[in-house]
Amino acid sequence: MPIISSRQKTDEAVRNISRFQSGEIKPVSTGHPWIDEVMLGGLLPSTILTIGGMSNHGKTHLMQSIENSILDNYQDIVLLRCNWESPVYKLLLRKMKEKTNAKLTELLYEKPTGERLDKIKEICNQERRDGLYYMEEPNSPDGFFNEVSTFLDAHKDKKVLISIDHVGLVKGREKASIDGLFEMMNLLKKMHPFVMFIPLIQMHRERILSRADDLLRHHPQQADFYGSDQLFQVSDGVIAIYNAYKVGIQEKYMKFTKNKFTYIDESFIIDGGEKWNHFNPAGNLFLHATKVRDMDDIEGFKEVWVEKLFEVEEAPIVKKDKKSVEASLDEI
Repeated sequence: MPIISSRQKTDEAVRNISRFQSGEIKPVSTGHPWIDEVMLGGLLPSTILTIGGMSNHGKTHLMQSIENSILDNYQDIVLLRCNWESPVYKLLLRKMKEKTNAKLTELLYEKPTGERLDKIKEICNQERRDGLYYMEEPNSPDGFFNEVSTFLDAHKDKKVLISIDHVGLVKGREKASIDGLFEMMNLLKKMHPFVMFIPLIQMHRERILSRADDLLRHHPQQADFYGSDQLFQVSDGVIAIYNAYKVGIQEKYMKFTKNKFTYIDESFIIDGGEKWNHFNPAGNLFLHATKVRDMDDIEGFKEVWVEKLFEVEEAPIVKKDKKSVEASLDEI
């Protein structure tokens, strides 16, 4: 990039701020009100929103639900999916499952009819829309920069969302390669008027399980993310998605003062006595805002959100070891 005078960059910044103030530039909603709230209204130009989680805890599903919401509601956004892990047919099946409430086995092995067939045709037509692209082969940081910069140049007049599933598959697969990929995203976000990134990253299972008996340290921490240094430096937001019950935390998740999370519905909370409360892990999914760049500007910042995954009729009476609990839940 060339060296530019401060006068020119300041004038450019003032013009951009004026476009926000006039309503010409508006944040892109993720379709998840809590994420929009912690991200100052949604995805803004140059946003890097990193989603972390252990395998099978729902990070790809969360990203795909954000993508689907944007595809449903924004016709002027170009989406580049770097689906380095899942083939396209699996992404399409997940969307069909979500939109039709059918089982994967039904979608794979039964010919659709009636309303389901109509819905599937609608989904496929939407996936064929202009402005949806794929990069299926993992790339090196430099290769990613070269390909994406060319792509951005071709779409200067559009808003662009780039999702990466997941960054640990970057060529090299070492910390230096992951750091390099985030460094390239940081460069690319300055090369386009409205580009947004949603990279996914794995979290260290062993680190998290080592704290399974420590209620005060249950919550995800920066060191739990692979390649944590660079991603926390350049990301505007880092969200950890965590199914505590799935890793064997069956009775209580976290320990916090009673006035800590008053915005959370009481059905998700267990009374821990005079001073303390806990979250109920059974059937619930936890989203943690592990980093938000401008959190001081958000009144009543909500650092944790809880979503119901499934109903649990009774809390487990007999404790199982962590491996057997995870195996049984994988069958649900």
